[in-house]
Amino acid sequence: MNVNNLNNAEISKIIDFLRFPATVLVVLLHAYTTLQMTSAMEMSLYTNVSSCISLCLGEIGVPLFFTISGYLFFLNYSKYDYYRKIKTRTKSLLVPYLIWNTFFICVYFIIQQIPTLSPFFSGNNKRIIDYSFIDLIRAYWDCGNWNEGNGTPILQTYWYVRNLFILCLFSPVIYYIVKKTNYICVSIIIVLWILKTDSAFTLSSLSFFSLGAYLSQNIDKLWISVKKNFYPLAYSYIIILIIDILLKTNGIYPYGYYVHRIGILIAIPFLFSLSSKLFYKIPIPKLLTKSSFFIYSLHLPVMLAVRKISYRFISEEYEIIHILLYLASVPIVICICLIFYKLLKKYALNLLNVINGR
Repeated sequence: MNVNNLNNAEISKIIDFLRFPATVLVVLLHAYTTLQMTSAMEMSLYTNVSSCISLCLGEIGVPLFFTISGYLFFLNYSKYDYYRKIKTRTKSLLVPYLIWNTFFICVYFIIQQIPTLSPFFSGNNKRIIDYSFIDLIRAYWDCGNWNEGNGTPILQTYWYVRNLFILCLFSPVIYYIVKKTNYICVSIIIVLWILKTDSAFTLSSLSFFSLGAYLSQNIDKLWISVKKNFYPLAYSYIIILIIDILLKTNGIYPYGYYVHRIGILIAIPFLFSLSSKLFYKIPIPKLLTKSSFFIYSLHLPVMLAVRKISYRFISEEYEIIHILLYLASVPIVICICLIFYKLLKKYALNLLNVINGR
């Protein structure tokens, strides 16, 4: 087996290792962003702790997923593989996308008809019963608010799945540009993403999917460098993270945005390098790895319910309790999702496979 194949085999194991930690990062992000308390501005400790943990760390999750997805899609890529890969991604991305969004349209419709439950899932959005035909169609796309590419479907986290499938459709163009320009075009897109604080979803998607494409084409020379430079990557990321936290807690913008995004960029190779040292020593149970996409799909509405219910029973004056609830919400939500996953695996395996893209 040649060096390139050995590298690909090792990276495949590391990608499996990273699936669950990346999902945890996304859940951690939404522990803060799903719900903002009315008195959060008066709770400086809670705000600083939750925003720094969720935003500084949690926002790494989706860029990491895009990088992994780009790498896997373009690994051994050729124009003859395009239709086969699109067929595969239709099953693993588009079918779950339609099913999950349809499911939550139905769930929200039912819940909004129950007076005791409606407040937990209505908010300021239009009620499903009031949707026009166009509203219903756009619930699968951006819920009527494109917002320069930052619009989301009714299952908000699935903007990632939407954008990923579109990028796969345009993969021949991305492949050609990356192959012809090497790192130059990828670098330009990433710099634009760092500097342009709006249109975050669009540029983030393209930047890290293209980065994955570049990695797949240059893995033989890059992987050895990533593994060898663990400590420089670790020190660089820690320094950037500290600066990011200091800028965030002191409200220094826009420089805080730039530093934050540079930190995300450095975090990608750092996490790969760190995982190369950990995945033999700390194996992640297969249940967690295999359920990662399911947890990603289900966690946001579960998190919203958990956070809203907890706020109903805890006074906003107890800041430390809110910090503890914020931290506890991540394992609680993951456990709830795992319970549903195991129930479906036991009683409706075929359905689970379909909604999990298998």
